[in-house]
Amino acid sequence: MIKDKTLHIISCGPGLSEINEKHGRSCDWIRQIIGDRVQNVNIVNVYDGVLPSCKNDDVWVIMGSRYSVYNDINWIDTFRNHIKTGIKKEIPMLGICFGHQIIGSALGARVVNNDKGWDLGSSEIELTKEGQNSILFKGFKSKFLAYESHHDVLIDLPANVSLLAKNKYGIQSFSYSDFIFGVQFHPEFDFKIM
Repeated sequence: MIKDKTLHIISCGPGLSEINEKHGRSCDWIRQIIGDRVQNVNIVNVYDGVLPSCKNDDVWVIMGSRYSVYNDINWIDTFRNHIKTGIKKEIPMLGICFGHQIIGSALGARVVNNDKGWDLGSSEIELTKEGQNSILFKGFKSKFLAYESHHDVLIDLPANVSLLAKNKYGIQSFSYSDFIFGVQFHPEFDFKIM
């Protein structure tokens, strides 16, 4: 049960000051969504060189970032390697936007600047058959709207990674072994934040 686990909300950048001042940080939004369903919550600023633990009672939510996974920045490479360790130890993970991309990269997919441009604002997402059967999208319609704010996308998913959702801009969600999930869109955004 998740209530007995330690949830690490992993911040991959300080956020935009104008958003932070008005609405708080994205890590705060996740904390608000979770409420009291999880008692042990730890915010980890991975961009400051701090890595989340890999204990068997850990769960990770990896947030978005203004950085790109392919940037030549030390903390990004270090964190990608740490994600590989977390995958081997079967740490449950959810990646959001940059989090989705860096987990996908750790699994062997490529991240590129999308030649279709920015996917920004409300965007229609379509679940694949696997997505319709995934626990991640239980109760969702086969097409739904989600908030987007990205220009990078995952391509070339490895054969052992399942495509769960897509849109006209590309891959929107994937899963690996039913304990690792990525979503390109931002479930933590509400109307005011957008």
